[in-house]
Amino acid sequence: MQRCDETNPLSLTVPRAREGHYDDNVSIRRVYVAGVVLGVALAAAVWLLTYRTWTLVEYIGRDGRHFHPSEHVRLQPWWSVPATVGVLLAGTAISLSLLPGNRGLLRRLADHFSKVSEKDQKPRTKSASLHTRRDRTGTART
Repeated sequence: MQRCDETNPLSLTVPRAREGHYDDNVSIRRVYVAGVVLGVALAAAVWLLTYRTWTLVEYIGRDGRHFHPSEHVRLQPWWSVPATVGVLLAGTAISLSLLPGNRGLLRRLADHFSKVSEKDQKPRTKSASLHTRRDRTGTART
């Protein structure tokens, strides 16, 4: 590929993505797409969690007698919560994989948790006023 030459404006070429260069517009678009995917996953999770089906409830005693009239009620299906968790995990994984950078989902999580653990290992410095106590006369005492 020909490099840009300031003396010849016709030699200006756009680097291609496969040559190792990265376009800022592509990274911004990928962030937007990742946000849209995460938003769709959240909307689908809310829909699954609030989904209700009609079910017939019959009140039958031990002797086989109906002691209350049967009724149709709307209940949450048994698969609603596992499906919600699955959609959230899948949406998060897809969204993280769409973010710019060459790190995978596990690498991003490992980097995040290593930063958190490094932050916890650093000693916290308190100001001198917190270490100094004053007695009733107003003189400082350590």
